[in-house]
Amino acid sequence: MGIVANEETDECLVELYLRQILIFPLQNSLFKFDVPKTILLSRRETLANLEKKIQRVLNLRLYNLQDRSMIVTKMRLWKVSAAGKIEELPEIEKKVKSYTHVKFDGTCLNAKKDVEKANIFVEELPISQGSAEEEDLVIIELPNSKS
Repeated sequence: MGIVANEETDECLVELYLRQILIFPLQNSLFKFDVPKTILLSRRETLANLEKKIQRVLNLRLYNLQDRSMIVTKMRLWKVSAAGKIEELPEIEKKVKSYTHVKFDGTCLNAKKDVEKANIFVEELPISQGSAEEEDLVIIELPNSKS
């Protein structure tokens, strides 16, 4: 349940149905996710808050796996259609390990500057949700550890 306060009118909004966002890191050999994971966010959260929440999820996963050699600080978020892509994720990950450039059909969500990210709300992001065929997936691209 999300609670959003409006300072100007002293009103409070209780959000019962949070926005579900499917996430999957491309460097999955580090995180060992077997399927994309779902995070829940208020529609009034900003893109910057979405990034922070994903960072916390990934860093907690690394901590639980007792891998303290890396901390997730930078990432690029890509929106792709989940239809047919979930089966292709292991193949895309292999390409990411082998090549410097990997092409897939997606839209970068956080290509904007930090100031602009603070003004973009989750409800404004072009992420669809619904049935499994229509739902979008957010692929997390981390900086290459080789560089």
